[in-house]
Amino acid sequence: MASPEQRPGMKRKDAVFGVLVVYLVLLSVAQVFAAHFGAPRLAGYSVLAPLVAGALLSLRQTMAIAVITVAAILVTYGFLVRDLSVLERSIAILLVAAGTVVGVVVCRIRLNREVRIGRLTVARDRLRLLSVASTRIGSTLDVDKTAWDLVEVAVPGFADFAVVDLFDDVLNGNEPPARARGPVELRRIAQRSVLDGSPEAVLRPGGTAVYPESSLLTQSLTAGRAVLTNVRLGDDRAGWLTRDDRRARKARQYGFHSAIAVPLVARGTALGVTIFIRHQRDEPFDNDDVLLAEEIGARAAVCVDNARRYTHEHRTSLTLQQSLLPRRLPDVSAVEVATRYLPAGTGAEVGGDWFDVIQLSGARVALVVGDVVGHGLYASATMGRLRSAIRTLADIDLPPDELLTHVDDVLIRLRSETGQEETRGEVGATCLYAVYDPVSRTCTMARAGHPAPALVLPDGRVDLVEVPSGPPLGLGGLPFESTRIMLPEDSLLALYTKGLLHGVREADGGPEDEEKDEKNGGENGGEGDAGNGKGDAEANEPAADTCDGDGEGDRACADGKAGSLGGDPHALQRLRDALRRPAPTLEVACDTVLAAMLPDGPTDDVALLLARTHALDASHVASWEMPGDPSAVSRARELVTGRLREWGMEESVFTTELVISELVTNAVRHAGGGPIQLRVIRERSLICEVSDTSSTSPHLRRARSTDENGRGLFIVAQLTDRWGTRQTPTGKTIWAELSAEGAPVGSGA
Repeated sequence: MASPEQRPGMKRKDAVFGVLVVYLVLLSVAQVFAAHFGAPRLAGYSVLAPLVAGALLSLRQTMAIAVITVAAILVTYGFLVRDLSVLERSIAILLVAAGTVVGVVVCRIRLNREVRIGRLTVARDRLRLLSVASTRIGSTLDVDKTAWDLVEVAVPGFADFAVVDLFDDVLNGNEPPARARGPVELRRIAQRSVLDGSPEAVLRPGGTAVYPESSLLTQSLTAGRAVLTNVRLGDDRAGWLTRDDRRARKARQYGFHSAIAVPLVARGTALGVTIFIRHQRDEPFDNDDVLLAEEIGARAAVCVDNARRYTHEHRTSLTLQQSLLPRRLPDVSAVEVATRYLPAGTGAEVGGDWFDVIQLSGARVALVVGDVVGHGLYASATMGRLRSAIRTLADIDLPPDELLTHVDDVLIRLRSETGQEETRGEVGATCLYAVYDPVSRTCTMARAGHPAPALVLPDGRVDLVEVPSGPPLGLGGLPFESTRIMLPEDSLLALYTKGLLHGVREADGGPEDEEKDEKNGGENGGEGDAGNGKGDAEANEPAADTCDGDGEGDRACADGKAGSLGGDPHALQRLRDALRRPAPTLEVACDTVLAAMLPDGPTDDVALLLARTHALDASHVASWEMPGDPSAVSRARELVTGRLREWGMEESVFTTELVISELVTNAVRHAGGGPIQLRVIRERSLICEVSDTSSTSPHLRRARSTDENGRGLFIVAQLTDRWGTRQTPTGKTIWAELSAEGAPVGSGA
């Protein structure tokens, strides 16, 4: 049967055939009349019909015209026209017969040429289809999108209906079953039809179906190759359609006559199957179509497997990233904290953004936000190493600038260990490290190539803190600077990674804003940025220079400060506006900032940390100065005991007296007679600190039975939750934390 595209041509040929038959009949009648009335002979006009037929009609129609022509000339000049000689009759008949033979030969040559041209056209169409498949399929690393690309390429150019079914493990990024045996369960991912809405489909995208062993799909998966079936020829492979009432009804309704099932096999693993069906065009699939389907399926399978592998790596990186981030932040009195981490959207690898809140001695707290250069598992692993290094260095109470210097060395060693010395630009990180002291209400910050933090004052003013910008971590050889500012109580610090600002640039900025950002960064960043900082200056008031208006003056001020800090003015202004909005809780504030900065979702990983500062007033802190002689021990016990009774902590007196006695005795013995400072802080726990002028740090050791000394710190360690030392500009501080009831850790008291 002819296809819909061929039917108009066949009708035209039938019309031409009818015209030629009528022409021959009329010509024969005219020749008879012409012979009787002595008119010119018309035999030569009979040659036109077979010649026209040879040029336009099929071989069968041309042969019919040839037979009619020869029969007409034989009857006309053999019986009806009698006034001609035998020679004249023979010449007329032979000339017409020769013309008829020429017409048949021309038809045969033309048809052979048309067949060759048709084959070349089919080959060209198939090559074009393969080219389109190579271009469109696999343009993204998304399994669903790849499946939809496959069916869109196949319909209508190759099939009338196409579907893609995959194993669920493929969608989750896992390895599919090693070998399909027995009934298989597949999930419909994509389908397309030449008919609107794909009415011939039994299953909708997202649904699952179990295919029996006799099904075409299972046969192709088991055999590992394409399987062709032709319903018109009674192929047994199509019998599974009749065993399922729904599929049988659809097949009869829409006239399915041939199908090809192609397993999607990549790297020796079957991922699923795609099936191509024809029901609108009459030509069934042939062996050449099977080869084309296998080629398309093989290319699609590799793309699906690439997408599956990317999904697996993306989820692995995301799981690793989330497992390395703190799941539960410490409960501290110094700050109230809310955090968010948003991985990049689909199509981007997980990065190395992180945040952290570290409880320090003396009721202080460290706030950390950082970003590792690059994406993927390596970035996540590097982030975990850096976070561990920062927590370890923070535990020995290093100043922010010194801590970043040590972390810089750590990252350089990591590069050396992983063999990345030659790719200095690919292994690096940015970091902002801030330490807040609720007693003095000061915050000391240092940053390594990281965006400056934003500060929201209690009166609603918002601006960036001018922290000197050091180089990114991993470069080495350049110093870091810190700045110290005074923060009013209930101030809000916003620490974030660059992904929060890049979302605004992607949404609104475009090339013009990027050019402006580069111009500002080039003119005002770098060394000039460090020059604008306060260095390690004393705390001062106000906390930061703020742009407190909402008009043009505010925007001019914001643009100037953004340039001095190497930021994008448009993004930073939107950040100010978002932070300025009132919110009942910090959790709501985080959501408000993310909604304002990332309306279309993140294009890069985003880490956001909001911290509202609190202060410990004089009612929570007591400090005394005393001389470095033995009399200070008893004096210290008296002062601390009196203050504990004022605070209503009589149950903690005994334990605290023992701890204070050991700490002060240690200071008197090793401080060389210098002054001693004693400080007690009432927070969620009781903090005792003894400072002296000696820079020698004590160490816990196990005393032998014959030793007279060396048991003091052991007693302190047993009676307290934790203890430690930190260096100060004038010496050192030994501190210890006790639970509110004074019970030693693990004592069961």
